Amino acid sequence: MRKDKRRRIAVAIIAFILIFMMVVPLLLSMTVYAEPSDYVTANLDDSYGVNSGADEDSSYGSVSSETDNYDEYESAGSQSAADSEYTDTDTASVESGSSSDQAEEKTGTSGNTDNENVCAEGVHIENVDVSGMTRSEVQAVVDQKMKELSSDLIYLYTEMGSTAVSAGSMGLTYENKDIVDQALALASKGDILKRYKADSYIKDHGQIVLDLDLKVDPVKVKERVETEKSVLNIDPVAAGIFLNEDGTMTSTEASNGVKISILPSVSRIVEYMDTVWHGGTGGVNMSDQVLEPEEHKGDLTLVKDVIGTATTDYSGGASGRIYNIEYAASIIDGTIVDPGDTFNFAETVGEQDEEHGWKAAGSIEDGRAVDTYGGGICQVSTTLYLAVLQAELEVTERYPHSMEVNYVEPGLDAAIADDIKNFQFKNNTDAPIYLNVVADGGSLTFNIYGHETRDPSRTIKIESRVIESEDYTTTATLDSSLEAGTVQFSGGQRGLVMEAWKTIYFDGIERSEEQVNTSIYEMIPLTYIIGTNGMDDATLSAVANAVQTGNAESALAAIGW
Repeated sequence: MRKDKRRRIAVAIIAFILIFMMVVPLLLSMTVYAEPSDYVTANLDDSYGVNSGADEDSSYGSVSSETDNYDEYESAGSQSAADSEYTDTDTASVESGSSSDQAEEKTGTSGNTDNENVCAEGVHIENVDVSGMTRSEVQAVVDQKMKELSSDLIYLYTEMGSTAVSAGSMGLTYENKDIVDQALALASKGDILKRYKADSYIKDHGQIVLDLDLKVDPVKVKERVETEKSVLNIDPVAAGIFLNEDGTMTSTEASNGVKISILPSVSRIVEYMDTVWHGGTGGVNMSDQVLEPEEHKGDLTLVKDVIGTATTDYSGGASGRIYNIEYAASIIDGTIVDPGDTFNFAETVGEQDEEHGWKAAGSIEDGRAVDTYGGGICQVSTTLYLAVLQAELEVTERYPHSMEVNYVEPGLDAAIADDIKNFQFKNNTDAPIYLNVVADGGSLTFNIYGHETRDPSRTIKIESRVIESEDYTTTATLDSSLEAGTVQFSGGQRGLVMEAWKTIYFDGIERSEEQVNTSIYEMIPLTYIIGTNGMDDATLSAVANAVQTGNAESALAAIGW
């Protein structure tokens, strides 16, 4: 009896142990894996380990990405604490591994030995299977993946175009630096509960995918945008006209420009790269503003006729003067002046100094010939003035030189002198005018294109007339810094009062005339400068007396000149 009782007790204990061993795993399964809705989102099967399209946004181009769900699966369990035993402590254990696992990894040797922890079967980092890999091998996978991601191109779009930059140039990195630890925490050995969770998840979903938490550096993004703005920013272009080789005119349509806003664009890129993009070619719509060009007031298609032309010769000038003439001509060439607008010569050519590309050359200053930057541009303004007179445009500002010049008749010049003298005219026609300038081989020509409305039988003639004339006088002065017998001279300009007149003809018959301008050129005496350094007393006395009495000829005769 006692033996039977002991036997029955033993059988009962064995049965209890067997039942316990069967029930506990079942209870754990029910605890860790409740209803799927407690752990995963509605698109669970579409997200784990497969590509899903990013939501479209007005700021982003289309791009494919991969989504990690195992972390969501774990965090969902921790959020359902009332129904599950998957607590925060469990989460920490899964993410970082148990202390025993870490100790085992630290004491492991190189290669896949019994002492070194390796990843469980079915574990992926991004799209790479790291099953059975050691820590160093998993880290190599991460490094290679970041290298690939860094080379992916991100297109920056504006309303007018785009440019491509690499993700790496914007400081691409990943924030979950413990991703290798996370992969190894899902080890093939170690904590039984942890392994059981991972195995069960892989059984349900086929694999565990751990994604890199990609981020970019806002500072580097801003630097990159600053660099690319020269490509992305486009200036608006107004409608225009250009001269064909055969002398005909062709009009061109206007085009908008665009300008990006730096900081808003940087914010868009950072948000896109941190929350939407996850590899592959991407795109972001920059924050930009469309710039509209200025519209011309008149009809450019009417500009077909040469309404005024003039030519002067500059072949005998010094190299600096020739350069300045041709430089000024290149600046003015192609200028369009709308109806009612005024052309300002000084404003168009800009400041004349070395910094702005001009050279020193001869010019007139206070009746004397001196070298100044931009010397020679007065011939350009004068030639334009002659063409404007032929086109019968309205001259609003013009000045003569202080002395005569040799490239045009007195009374028909137009001087430029700093802020003192300028040349301006107004377009008083019904259409825009186009200034064509040709400076080549010592010949400077202005052709003014516009809309010819004048009677074809009507012609004009511009001429200057002498109203008053005064011969220059002579004088002498002494200079002790010059050697005795040395003579220099300056001045010698006659005084003139000139009037320019326009005569109008119909069919070659003079019908009327009208005055165009009045020009006054001051008389400048011819002054002889006589050197006295080392001169004997007798000669010096004779020269000094002659100079004092204003007799330049006697002063020169005293030194035998």
